[in-house]
Amino acid sequence: MRRAHLAILVLLLIPISPGARQRTGPRAPTPDARAQAVAKFEAGQAAHEHGRLAEAIALYTAALEQLPDFPEALYQRAGAYFALDRWEESERDLRRLLERERELLGEEATPDPAAAAFLARAHTLLAEVLLQRHRLAEAEGHLERARALDPHFQRARIVGASLALARKAPAEALAELQRASELGPPTAAFYILLGLAREQMGDEEAALQAYDRAIALDPQALAARERRSHLRLKRKEYARAIEDLEVLARARPTTAADARLAEAYALAGQIEDAIALFQKILAREPTHRHARESVIALLERTGRQAEALAHAQAWAEASPHDPKAQALLGELLLGTDPEKAARALEQAACLEPENLTYRANLGVALLKLRRFPEAIEVFTEVLARDPNHSSAHAGLGTAYFELKDYAQAAREFAWVVERKPETAVAYYFLAICYDRLREYERALSMYERFLALADPAQHRTEIESVQFRLPALRRQIEDAGKRRRR
Repeated sequence: MRRAHLAILVLLLIPISPGARQRTGPRAPTPDARAQAVAKFEAGQAAHEHGRLAEAIALYTAALEQLPDFPEALYQRAGAYFALDRWEESERDLRRLLERERELLGEEATPDPAAAAFLARAHTLLAEVLLQRHRLAEAEGHLERARALDPHFQRARIVGASLALARKAPAEALAELQRASELGPPTAAFYILLGLAREQMGDEEAALQAYDRAIALDPQALAARERRSHLRLKRKEYARAIEDLEVLARARPTTAADARLAEAYALAGQIEDAIALFQKILAREPTHRHARESVIALLERTGRQAEALAHAQAWAEASPHDPKAQALLGELLLGTDPEKAARALEQAACLEPENLTYRANLGVALLKLRRFPEAIEVFTEVLARDPNHSSAHAGLGTAYFELKDYAQAAREFAWVVERKPETAVAYYFLAICYDRLREYERALSMYERFLALADPAQHRTEIESVQFRLPALRRQIEDAGKRRRR
């Protein structure tokens, strides 16, 4: 915002018209009232310039109580409301001000330049408000008026570029920015919009250069840091993204800023920093789902299973009707307490019946409990709703295998290896099914495929079992061939 001396100049240049007197009461403001209004206004500007926006608004309001038709106080209060994202109040003040446009410009053929410049700024700020409220056509009308009142007002061109970007017209935005550069030296806002235009055109390298220049001009250009951090994360430049995100988190100490920074720490491998920041969020907001899920995942990732489980249990107890909380608890319990896991997963599936992952995991818990008929029922239900659910096919095959129904099991494992041919263990179980069904040649083929894919460390026991079985299996195939030739 401009400094107070310009505001007072505009005020002194504009006389109070008879119409204004009728609006403000039967008596014109006294010199003392004017002096008090000016003093309040100047104090408001001082607070405004130091970022004390609520205080500034209160002082501008006090000035307007003394002098209701104080145009600069209306304009500056609208600017303070704008900075606080209070769009409706900002728009109301600007419209109240612009109702007096003809009066402020006077009756002369050539309007007073100071008044015209002041009104151009008011129209431009109103265009910015309308842009934030997604009323683009109205915003364009006010920008046209601003340019007519003051063709040399650079900010009107800058806002015009913003409007073009909102319409996804980056070439038009670049044209507006070119005109803005002809009216004055580029500002941080100029380079931010240049970066956004380059991003819309797909030129991320040029966008990063523009954001660099914006931040060089103004290290607190938060919008530039926001976009630059986004592009750096996209390019996996995690350490450099963290530099921007740390500035943003200090400047805007919000949960959203902390969460973005914590996510970047996790991506950069700074796991302890990520956990600490997510836990800081949870200390403020214990029900913050993303932070809770992230802490649990990171604790699991670092092998801290007991801590992860403690977080999951706390979340599930605090949110008994949250299906995600119950499901996550169930997943963590699968390896250690399948009975409790089954209860949690069944609750999750009841709370969110359309989520087939919850039902499939319930089937896994039932497998671990050796409740095979119930597992078959659950997996069959999942496949009735999604015939391509690979986990359900694998689980159903396992249940049939344990019940020694090798024909049904073979059908399911065959589906898995056809759709996911990289799944080594599925070949192992399919081979055993064929072996038990005395389809020895098919069994041999599946055993060999398993050996080709198996991980020596992960599947050591299965590999040894197959290697022990293969010599006898090959003899059986050879003997069967001899019998057929007789």
